[in-house]
Amino acid sequence: MCEYFKQNKNELFCKLSYALPTLGNDEQRALHLRFWEAMTITEIARALRISWDEADQMIEVAQKKLRHLLLTPGHYKH
Repeated sequence: MCEYFKQNKNELFCKLSYALPTLGNDEQRALHLRFWEAMTITEIARALRISWDEADQMIEVAQKKLRHLLLTPGHYKH
C-alpha cells in the first residue's frame, strides 16, 4: 500500500462517501461492476442493457465526475 494512501485514507473514504451518491444509479453500478467485480465493458453493457459505447462512455464520465469531486477542495463534507 502506498504511503500517501496510508496517511490519507480516512479523508479519501470521507470524500468517496460523499462523492459516490452524487452519481446516477447506473453510473454507480457500472463503476462497481468495472472495479469491484472486474467485469469487461462488454459484460457491463450486457448487465446494464446498453451498448458497448454507452457503457464505456458512462464509466469514463463517472470517473471524471469522481476525479473532479475528489480533487477539488470544498466538494465534500467532513
